[in-house]
Amino acid sequence: MDCLFCKIISGEIPSEKIYEDELVYAFKDIDPQAPTHFLIVPKEHIASADDLDEGHKELIGHVFLVAKKLCAEAGLTKGYRIVNNCKEDGGQSVDHLHFHVLGGRSLNWPPGWLKLNKNFNATSFSCSIFFRIFWKNIYLLF
Repeated sequence: MDCLFCKIISGEIPSEKIYEDELVYAFKDIDPQAPTHFLIVPKEHIASADDLDEGHKELIGHVFLVAKKLCAEAGLTKGYRIVNNCKEDGGQSVDHLHFHVLGGRSLNWPPGWLKLNKNFNATSFSCSIFFRIFWKNIYLLF
């Protein structure tokens, strides 16, 4: 199979593994969006959340329990976010069901609107807020 995550799980492609059991494999994200950012991937190849069925209930529950355990070990006492992107329009970039777990900083809503990192630019942020308000008000006029 030519699946990136299947190759990571099998060891063909290296990763920074943080957890593994009979059902899931967890590893650090190569492009972290928070101080703590890892993925939990079912070992069974399931293309997306749309491919889940009644037989996967135990697996999905297990993913969340593993996330809870790993977040506790990472000291994420103030909270964390678990994200699943489904298919292309949902932002899924690898066709293998996976869950991003992010924490270690305040996570804004909606996601992706403000990315605080070492490249944060206050001027761009101010412009972004201005245009959001501007376009929202223009929309209300029509």
